[in-house]
Amino acid sequence: MDESRQGGQVQDPEQMRLVKLAWLALIWGVLLAPMFMTFAHPGTAGPEFYSAAEPVQRVPSGPLAPLLILLAQYGLLGIGAAAVIIAVRVPKPLTSGLGLWLGAMLMTMGPFLAMFFGAEPGLRSAIVRIPIIFTAAFLLPSPGVDWFVRRCKGVIEFYTAMSLGAMLVAQQWVLTTDYAGSIIPGISIRLHGIAGHANNFALLLLVYLIIGWIVPARTVRERFMLGMILTALVLTQSKTIFLVTAIVYVIRLFYMSGMTRLLAPYLLAVGATTTALVATFINPRWPGELVSHIFTEDVVTLTGRTNVWEFTTELWRENPIFGYGVNLWDQRMALDFASMYGWLPEHAHNQFYQTLGEAGLVGLTGLLIFTVILIMYAVRHHSWTRGASLALVVTLLVRAITELSMHGDLGESFFAFFVTFAALIVISAEAPETVREQRPSSQSVVPAMQSAAGTIPADHPGAVAPVTSYFRSDMNESSSAEESRWP
Repeated sequence: MDESRQGGQVQDPEQMRLVKLAWLALIWGVLLAPMFMTFAHPGTAGPEFYSAAEPVQRVPSGPLAPLLILLAQYGLLGIGAAAVIIAVRVPKPLTSGLGLWLGAMLMTMGPFLAMFFGAEPGLRSAIVRIPIIFTAAFLLPSPGVDWFVRRCKGVIEFYTAMSLGAMLVAQQWVLTTDYAGSIIPGISIRLHGIAGHANNFALLLLVYLIIGWIVPARTVRERFMLGMILTALVLTQSKTIFLVTAIVYVIRLFYMSGMTRLLAPYLLAVGATTTALVATFINPRWPGELVSHIFTEDVVTLTGRTNVWEFTTELWRENPIFGYGVNLWDQRMALDFASMYGWLPEHAHNQFYQTLGEAGLVGLTGLLIFTVILIMYAVRHHSWTRGASLALVVTLLVRAITELSMHGDLGESFFAFFVTFAALIVISAEAPETVREQRPSSQSVVPAMQSAAGTIPADHPGAVAPVTSYFRSDMNESSSAEESRWP
């Protein structure tokens, strides 16, 4: 075994610093890229842009807009390529996460072929984004689960602080006022922050909450940031993310322990009842308004998404095998749709319809295979992650019904996709070893019991360390190797 690595991590300090630098660049780059795109198109990120009666073109504004677009589209590809080069210099065993990476590459084959064999051939940089970024995440050695989660939480905290701070200086950029679809009595604003849409911003906040199951908030600062995240999530008023949040926290109940698990259903019931009573006090008409909202045509058609799906299906029929092409739902096509339906979609608003439309049956087959592999990895590590792996994948799959959750387009959705993929890769590099350590063979059961009782020395060859020792690690986040730790 290479002496420079142990437990799936690089032990050489210089190499570990290089690996962590590459991971930092990936994590921050994947989320900052869509922020640059939003800054390049101020005033066209809010809901009014998508529902305009006379759709407008996304025209870059300001002298720095072209530079921001270049940084967003190609800077991230450069970061990914540099990370791949670093990974080649600091190689790791390619067994952990191999199946997941192969599934991701298979998923991208359909859109790649569609660039040349689709009904309307064309090129798009988004098609190579997943192969480059995900290959870098697969090849890079693990920086440690705890380290990875904390860095992901840090970049989301920065994004959220920027969004909430902008409410004080540039409300027109981050808020929708007099929001007609408000579901919170007394609050008529909707926060989309510096994200492209409120639903996308809410997705980031939900990802933060889920990975927080792995590394919970314990310090005063961490709890303050958690409160900030929850406040921002409420202000997004994202109905779809609220629904997904309810689903993933049902999953969370199964991983709680002791009295917390017993009391959780009752606390939820008391909280829901209290919320309903307070809402009734603020607006006594809210129950009737909610019922009338549920039975509107917008809800039945998923706010017009069924029209988009029918439109996409018609285009897919032009080339069932390879699809229409990767320029499906470009500006020209969106304007054609808007002339009939009065609003401007940017994609098919469903991951499976989008893939079918742009890459045909070849692309859809690859997507379905990758989805199965993704679920398998989530199930494999569900206990080790306290349900977080399942919750991340469930979030992607539920969101795929109305949005693009597994696609290479720049945006907050791609960050959530990247975090899910990279987290499973990092966990795969460490979880198997921990599982083996916690499951001693039958031959070591008796010595383990004896060592726990203190009847044999702790350094005896048959002695087994207490289970809690496997969840400790050095709190020092220096360049030396870190073992995964669980609070």
